[in-house]
Amino acid sequence: MKKGILHSISLVLLLSFLNTSAQNVEATINRDSIQIGEQIELRFKVEVDSSSAVLFPEGQTFVPLELVESLATDTLKENEKFTLLKTYKLTQFDSGAYRIPEQQITIDGKPYLSQTFEINVRDVKVDTLEQGLYDVKSRIQVEKPNSALLQWIIGFIILALIGLGLYFAYQKWFKNAAQKEELDPYQDALHYLNSIQVGDFLKQEEVKSFYSTCVEKLKHYVYYCFEISSLDRTSAEFISLFYWLIDNDKVKIESAQIKALEQWLDRSDLVKFAKYHPELTALEQDQEFMRTFIQAIEEGLPEPEPEEIQEQIRFEQERKKMERKRRIKKAMIAAASLLLLLVAGAFIQLGPKDFLAELSFDANKNLRDRNWYNSKYAYPSVELESPEVLLRQENNSFFFENERAHFEMGLVSLQTDPEKEWDFRIATESRLAYFQEKGYSSILPKEEEFITPDGVQGVKTYGSAINAEGDRVNYAIITFGGKGFSQEIWLSWLDGNSYAQEISDRILNSLKVSTEI
Repeated sequence: MKKGILHSISLVLLLSFLNTSAQNVEATINRDSIQIGEQIELRFKVEVDSSSAVLFPEGQTFVPLELVESLATDTLKENEKFTLLKTYKLTQFDSGAYRIPEQQITIDGKPYLSQTFEINVRDVKVDTLEQGLYDVKSRIQVEKPNSALLQWIIGFIILALIGLGLYFAYQKWFKNAAQKEELDPYQDALHYLNSIQVGDFLKQEEVKSFYSTCVEKLKHYVYYCFEISSLDRTSAEFISLFYWLIDNDKVKIESAQIKALEQWLDRSDLVKFAKYHPELTALEQDQEFMRTFIQAIEEGLPEPEPEEIQEQIRFEQERKKMERKRRIKKAMIAAASLLLLLVAGAFIQLGPKDFLAELSFDANKNLRDRNWYNSKYAYPSVELESPEVLLRQENNSFFFENERAHFEMGLVSLQTDPEKEWDFRIATESRLAYFQEKGYSSILPKEEEFITPDGVQGVKTYGSAINAEGDRVNYAIITFGGKGFSQEIWLSWLDGNSYAQEISDRILNSLKVSTEI
């Protein structure tokens, strides 16, 4: 009697569970037959309370089908209930009959399993009867972009920019500095008067320029000699200043010369304001008078006091100091220009990619550009090229690592039981476990056939992972073997670095393995 009651209670609970599962979780597919590469949509519909926590399957849990895309979860509210809709897109690239396995959905910590689905993957039909067959088309030569020309264009632009920079630097520092050259106002004025040909000043505007420049240099010289502002004085005020200088024994000049200067300034004002145009002879006379008058001021200056001599000495020392700084600045500009030219030459020679890699001290580029070694290792032998010779380790293994480049590779060649077939999974699983011990995570392995350049067949396990430093790396495990031997070559390199990819490709393309014991 008691056994019957317990049996009834168990049956009721089981039916209640199944009923709850059926009400909570519903799985459907949009079709059960596809061609190779087409996609199936697997949909889950879950009805729960607003406070329930639901976990849907994640990752590649649909093997043998592959997950293409996991769509975002849709939520519908009906009264106090929520309906969650989750869709997965799956595919398969080999024909045959497959089964989507049960999928676990967790609701408030309780697991619910979905039903399985049978899927038929069909071959793509190729019509060889109705449709005509044609020869394989010949290869067409496609011209590649001339990257060298692009580099020269970029290099020319850089050189042009450097040239403009040097020109503006010259205008700013050298030319301005030359204009502030060591010539004092007396020498500057005489240099101007001795260097010009008044015959070149026959046009009205040119005549005005001659008189204006002479007056400017004379007033500047007076300011230099007596430290009295004279640039903004009128002609009459300027003449009065000379009489004052003579009366106060600041300079000795004949009164006749002052009157001659007054007449010279009157002609200058007529030229500048009344458009008076003197003859060539008058211009030559005015040029000679201005030269003579400035020399008369220089000769009429009293002997300098000791303090003035010291001041002149200090001025000369300061001038030499400024000149030394100017020479240093020139040398620095020249050195910087040479450096920029060298940089531009390196840019043209290396190209943008390698140039930036050199600037950033890319360790993988340095590794790629080394002198490579072609060596045979272990027995049965494995021959390959590598940027460094692999060092012997324990158990007939060899290893090389460059920590700066995040690049490492290893090689193992062993003799095994001659009566047993080699199983590549043993070496692969051992190497993946090694990666985990080094701190790798998110290891996603894939497999494919690998054939060496001389035709030896093996298995390549490859993928990506996150290393202990948080960088994404790629890895490849190449295994060969047969009765009595096994060989393994593995590499790990930085993801997204083209130089590291070139290194790994070159190593794998150079592989030569011996299958004779």
